[in-house]
Amino acid sequence: AEKAGVGVGDQLIAVSGIVYDRVEEYGEVKVSKGQSRIRLAARGETLKTLGAAISSHPGNWEVALEFQRCEGGAVGAAE
Repeated sequence: AEKAGVGVGDQLIAVSGIVYDRVEEYGEVKVSKGQSRIRLAARGETLKTLGAAISSHPGNWEVALEFQRCEGGAVGAAE
């Protein structure tokens, strides 16, 4: 986290997730198609929901995490 510039007290404000716009069936197998990357705001979401969004990424897609720097108790802009 330090290498990425995330510090103690920084708040997670958004994560990326993958949504699929269609499902194709091949016999008994269903395959999700039409991948799109979305930004999910973290405020008000459960850890379970955020974890599901993060784990929705295929292995070759990067996960994006957005943090907001908090200094001296005040919420500041992300750097």
